[in-house]
Amino acid sequence: MRVDRSFPSENALIDLLAKNYSLGRIEKCLLLKCIPNQVYKIVAEQGCFIFKIYNRAGINLELEVEYLNFLSEKGLHVARPIKTMQGSKILEISLPEGLRKSVLTEFASGNELAFDLSEHASMYGRVAAQLHAVSCEFEPMSVSNSICLPSLYDEAVNNLQVFFNKNDRINEWRELQDILAGVREISEKIPYASLAKSFLHADLHGGNAHLFGDKLTLFDFEYIGFGPIAYELAVFKWGTQIGGREWNWDHFVTGYQEIKNLSEFDLQYVQPLTLVRDILMLSYHISNAEILGQQYISKVYLKNRSKFLQNGLLNTQIQG
Repeated sequence: MRVDRSFPSENALIDLLAKNYSLGRIEKCLLLKCIPNQVYKIVAEQGCFIFKIYNRAGINLELEVEYLNFLSEKGLHVARPIKTMQGSKILEISLPEGLRKSVLTEFASGNELAFDLSEHASMYGRVAAQLHAVSCEFEPMSVSNSICLPSLYDEAVNNLQVFFNKNDRINEWRELQDILAGVREISEKIPYASLAKSFLHADLHGGNAHLFGDKLTLFDFEYIGFGPIAYELAVFKWGTQIGGREWNWDHFVTGYQEIKNLSEFDLQYVQPLTLVRDILMLSYHISNAEILGQQYISKVYLKNRSKFLQNGLLNTQIQG
């Protein structure tokens, strides 16, 4: 019988970590989440750590590790990878489905930002700007990722079509057709080649950061790549729209521009890109139904996504 994804037992993971890392006595190995990757909190004699087993085939973990090291050297606070006893920052582990890559990182102490505080949104914006400002110097030795949004959009729409047809949910697929066509029309008017670009985190939606004192530490860099800065900003604005905290957007932009200038040309495409982001996330969640089951993509969820996209289309205009 073929196995697509397995979960090592706590004891097996403790043994694996003890053999490969100098952590002292390991007390606990707690599963925090299983999508898109399996993420464990490790409590050991030497402190707390995060152990991540990557599920995606073809993940460019070498690039992620290289980028984290670069950002740390530039003074940004990130959850840095920990070397094995053999000196590697990537550990391949053998599981029933085959070899999978894993990495142990520092644990980002602190708490998530409180976005009812305008200063937290401004701080998040400043850190995003710092990341983009230093990333112009990043010259990866590993094969780089390109965040090509038109291609990602096409891939997402194809994933949606396959999912709905495979699971006999044709009516729901038909109801999405006009919305997808509207978002595609918007996307095709975005001059991607002319937008300012940088290496991006690509998932700074307001989370993936912990605040400890005055130090904001970023983590979860698995979607990194070179792409439009406007998309990074759109990910945050999308997060404010989803979370009902749209007032955070202006504070975020103010904080960002304290560090790095944003052109009006790029800013005008942030709102359109929130729609592209939502389609990409819809595809992402639908891909997780293979793990979490059909009920994960409920009719209520799809209704909420459709409403969000319809409202976004009504409020988004691009000349051209």
